[in-house]
Amino acid sequence: MLSKYTTLLFILCLFLHKAHAQVGINTDNSPAHSSAMLDIKSTDKGVLVPRLTQAQRNAIALPATGLMIFQTDNSAGFYYYNGTAWERVGSTPTGSIITSEIENDANLTNAGYTLIGRTSQSFQNYNTSDVWTITSISNAPSARHLHIGIWTGTEMIIWGGQASSGLLLNNGSRYNPVTDSWTVITTTNSPSEREYSSTVWTGSEMIIWGGRNGTYLNDGKKYNPSTDSWTAITTTNAPTGRQYHTTIWTGTEIITWGGYNGTYLNDGKKYNPSTDSWTAITTTNAPTGRQYHTTIWTGTEMIIWGGYNGTYLNDGKKYNPSTDSWTAITTTNAPTGRYSHTTVWTGTEMIIWGGFNLTGLNDGGRYNPNTDSWTSTTTTNAPTARYAHTTVWTGTEMIIWGGQITSYYNTFSTGG
Repeated sequence: MLSKYTTLLFILCLFLHKAHAQVGINTDNSPAHSSAMLDIKSTDKGVLVPRLTQAQRNAIALPATGLMIFQTDNSAGFYYYNGTAWERVGSTPTGSIITSEIENDANLTNAGYTLIGRTSQSFQNYNTSDVWTITSISNAPSARHLHIGIWTGTEMIIWGGQASSGLLLNNGSRYNPVTDSWTVITTTNSPSEREYSSTVWTGSEMIIWGGRNGTYLNDGKKYNPSTDSWTAITTTNAPTGRQYHTTIWTGTEIITWGGYNGTYLNDGKKYNPSTDSWTAITTTNAPTGRQYHTTIWTGTEMIIWGGYNGTYLNDGKKYNPSTDSWTAITTTNAPTGRYSHTTVWTGTEMIIWGGFNLTGLNDGGRYNPNTDSWTSTTTTNAPTARYAHTTVWTGTEMIIWGGQITSYYNTFSTGG
């Protein structure tokens, strides 16, 4: 009897010792590393952690801090519970700059980050607290570039463009920054898929016109976000199909001008959404045909400047829709010819900056339409030379950001 109890006690002690010892799992019988409770070695196999959907993950009651799972849907990947929320392994703190050796890295875009200056599935808000906030990607448009985007006063509307696969798109969504939510735009009666189209916001509707989808398009539609509905724009007397044109909103009409459809165009038309009608713009004294030019509205006139038609252009003209007439802009002291530059209207002057003329440029000029005169912008502390950048006017300052200098992949994440 004593022998049996002795054997049982020995087994129990051995079990208790093993229960508190380090564990090594391997095929070479090596002990676990001194720093590890569990040490797994293999040269041809891996470790599988529990694989859950996002819904199953969120259903875990009272998850322990450090608990890890592999999520199989939505933004798939390894997730751990940080004590308050599930966090994707590899995520970065708010405000960080993320780099990737992979162009259009799906892991980053699917996690809610924006690929600066290229295709984007998601967007980020920046506020005056100097903080970036990742926005929701639920119902967000699929990744794309060459799309259009406008601000309605309460929402941002994204539509059309080209997917990374090259597929052209005719869908989009509206983003509300107050609720951090996306609303899918109906595709019922929407325009055909396209890229290089133009858009304006009238105060109640988004108007899309022109572009290309294998052919040069001369149609468009009006989108009303209040009713989530599309209305066709008449093609009667519409301009010929084109891309790389410009379109501005005067307060009552859109004016479309220039562009390219196998030839450089110097014509355009005015569209009145109230009457759904097009009116021709005179070509008498109009600028020469061009693409990649810029256009601004002064409140009474449309000013066309720069662009390309086989030559880098440094001229432009003012168009008065009330008199249907063009007036030349002086080239004295004007910036050198260029395209893919940016233009802003300050309320009294048009400011031209940057662009391309065999290489990126970092100079510009201010044009005063009242005196028909140019004043150079200083290059002291100016941003690095670039083109295809973006520019906004704050009411007191012009802000430049992004762009490229010589190649499609040599892009900037700076401004001034």
